[in-house]
Amino acid sequence: MSDYASLVATRAELWSKARDLTKAIKHLRYRATHRTQRGQPRKAVSVSDIIAAYLGGASIKDVADRFGVSPMTITRRLLEGGVVLRPAHRPAALPAMTTAQKKVYRKMRAGGMDRDNAIREALL
Repeated sequence: MSDYASLVATRAELWSKARDLTKAIKHLRYRATHRTQRGQPRKAVSVSDIIAAYLGGASIKDVADRFGVSPMTITRRLLEGGVVLRPAHRPAALPAMTTAQKKVYRKMRAGGMDRDNAIREALL
């Protein structure tokens, strides 16, 4: 093979590799700007709006409904924004029984009464 033929072959290889690299770079740029890791388009929701709504007292579910995204998306965006999440809502402990309620309870236990009769007696 002559020097000229070898240069032409090398040039063709380099151009082929350059085209492949250009395609790969374009694909990565598109993916970085238009797609999330799971392949779904990232919704254009301002993190500052999400943070403002959450810090304003709304729950993660309420914020998600408001912006039309999943609660997991809201959680991720809040953590991206450096927000410390509130603890999940847990039902409050039952309030202590009042004196009247204790009286009814004792009558029910001691006398084998049903609830309605115990309430009537406690109120009398």
